[in-house]
Amino acid sequence: MFNAVQFHFHSPSEHTHNGKHYDLEMHIVHTAARTNDTSPIKYGAVGIFFDVEDFDSSMSVSDQQKVERFIGHLKFGATDNPVVPQVALGELMALVNYESRWVYHGSLTTPPCSPFIYWNVINKVYPIKQEQLDLFG
Repeated sequence: MFNAVQFHFHSPSEHTHNGKHYDLEMHIVHTAARTNDTSPIKYGAVGIFFDVEDFDSSMSVSDQQKVERFIGHLKFGATDNPVVPQVALGELMALVNYESRWVYHGSLTTPPCSPFIYWNVINKVYPIKQEQLDLFG
């Protein structure tokens, strides 16, 4: 059992598929509900790819709009730490097929690079519009 504690983004993606970096990768970081000194897993993380051109084109228009709505809620282009009243994370996560993923034991990708991470990297690549990606940076 894990509890989500935060999500963040990396551009370009930190993970690759067949050597390819995608335009954006979201990490949803979780803490294990119960840990002890001998527990091999203290955190869980889900990695989700987004790309302007190389995304799953079989997605319905409705599902693509859900992804666009999620990214739009993040207010990437806003300044001075915007307050985001609602993020459509649940809508995005309902699209994720957890049966199609890569799983490995690793570490956090940023300092302190804590070990004991159970990674789940989703195989499907989701669309992001170029203008949304441009606001991220």
